[in-house]
Amino acid sequence: MTELVQITAIAAGGAGVGRLADGRAVFVHRTAPGDAALIRLTEQKKTWARAALVHVETPAPDRRVAPCPHYVRCGGCTLEHLEYGTQLAAKAQIVFDALTRIGKLHIEQPAVIGSPREFRYRNRVSFTLLRLANRVVAGFHELEQPGRVLDIGASCLLPEESVAAAWAQLRSSWGRNATLLPAGPKLRLTLR
Repeated sequence: MTELVQITAIAAGGAGVGRLADGRAVFVHRTAPGDAALIRLTEQKKTWARAALVHVETPAPDRRVAPCPHYVRCGGCTLEHLEYGTQLAAKAQIVFDALTRIGKLHIEQPAVIGSPREFRYRNRVSFTLLRLANRVVAGFHELEQPGRVLDIGASCLLPEESVAAAWAQLRSSWGRNATLLPAGPKLRLTLR
């Protein structure tokens, strides 16, 4: 079943928030405040639901094509489909909502100071490595599928250039069937 909803906010975790015809809140990843989005319900509860984006009928003015080649499936970034200033405003609102609604604090909305670099700004990145029958999948967990690992190479836009280069070198050096990696079906690797 599909439904057309108006997205009005971004929730913690990066999903857009709208209202279904019956009044329940619905959370839809890859949507932006101002989008009119055709959605398909994937999980329903008494007061809220989750949905998958089928199609953006009317895009928000601050929507953009996400620059990362992995963005469609990757759970590492959740707001790349928004212009950078809109991402910062959404993050400030998420923090403000958590402090006022959950923390019951009476504060002004915090200012968010953006990085001078929108991309390639992280000097520390942790990857999950998962051994399969004859190869290793290494990267970030898939969006809304934490049990799945999306293979991510140096084209990821999060790590600084030097970290991305080290990641590319490590990936090419762990040997056939990853024999040079420690034993175990699931590993975690942090580069800094």
